[in-house]
This record gives sequence, structure tokens and C-alpha cells, in this order.
Amino acid sequence: MSTKSSVPIERRRKPDQVREEALAIGRRLLASSGPSAITLKAISTEMGMSHANLIHHFGSAEAYQDQLKSALVQELTETATALVHRYRAGQVRIADIVDTVFTAYGPGGIGTLVAWSAMSKTGRENHSLNQAILELVTVLEEVMAGPQASSRARAAVTLVTFLALGDSLIGNALAKTMGSDRGEMRDLTVWILEQLHNASR
Repeated sequence: MSTKSSVPIERRRKPDQVREEALAIGRRLLASSGPSAITLKAISTEMGMSHANLIHHFGSAEAYQDQLKSALVQELTETATALVHRYRAGQVRIADIVDTVFTAYGPGGIGTLVAWSAMSKTGRENHSLNQAILELVTVLEEVMAGPQASSRARAAVTLVTFLALGDSLIGNALAKTMGSDRGEMRDLTVWILEQLHNASR
């Protein structure tokens, strides 16, 4: 009498495919359920592969988390760099910059990433994230123009970053409490930056 094995047969995937799929799942879990949901067991189960096999591809849970963080920040860096080129081509408005930052910190997971790093108290500085923020300063320096463009741009990026971070973490709850529209914070941020821009003319 033959019996069927209850152990699922793992789908053959190339190493790059495994890492790409695992990081995509981790990003979704981070945005929807927070850092505590990101475990190699949860990810391997969703991928239909063994926990040991997933560890083989990443080395450890910490190594996986580092790669996930790097992937999120790299996307923000690439987006910020692209904004510089688009602005020089006359294709970017202040609203586009604000929307990029709020999207990166919210649905993009950067806000949760920053909170995750702060709560874990690893003491490691994220140089890639710092570089992405500096790219945004470069964009806004050109937007602001004038003799105080650099200081205004740094202040603007600091402001946008704080507001986007706060919105990503408590925006939904605060909007429900206040009975306000979810997009009001973005609109307010655009208005503030436009005032700074107009003041520099």
C-alpha cells in the first residue's frame, strides 16, 4: 500500500529568485503588521520552503533583516536621485517631492524601518538612509535657490522627514481620532514648503 507524503515538495527557484521573493514578502509584512511579523519561519511557510533552506540563502535572521533594510533604503536613494534629474528637466513640483517622501515612509516601509532600528537599539547608523536624505536636500536646494538655499533645504527636509515619519506611524489613528482626511498632513506639508519656497524668491 502506497502512502502520500505530507511534506510539501519545494518549488525549484534560483538563489536570486528566493532572495527577491523573500524580501518582497518581508516588505509586505513590515508594512502591514510591523517588525514582529517578520520571521524566517513565517516567510519560509508563505514561500512553501523549509526554514533551513531559507537560512541557507540568507545565513541568519539578522542577515535577512539587514538585507531587507538595505533594499528599502536603496529604493528611497534611487527615487531621490531620480528626483534630482527630473527636477532639472522641469518635471518635478514640490508636491511631487512631498509625495515621494510620504510614500517612502508610509507604504514603502521606511517609517517602520526607522522605528524598528530605534527600538532594537543596535547602535548601527544607517549610512544608506543618510545618503538618501542628503539626495533630497540636493533636490530642495535647487527648488529653494537664493543665498540661503542650503540652510532652507536642510530645514525643509528635516521638517518633511519628521512629518512623514509621524504620519507613517500614527497617521491613520490620528486621522480617525480627529475626524480628518488621511491626506491632510501631506497637503499641509506641501503648503509649508511652498511658503518657504516663495519666501526665498
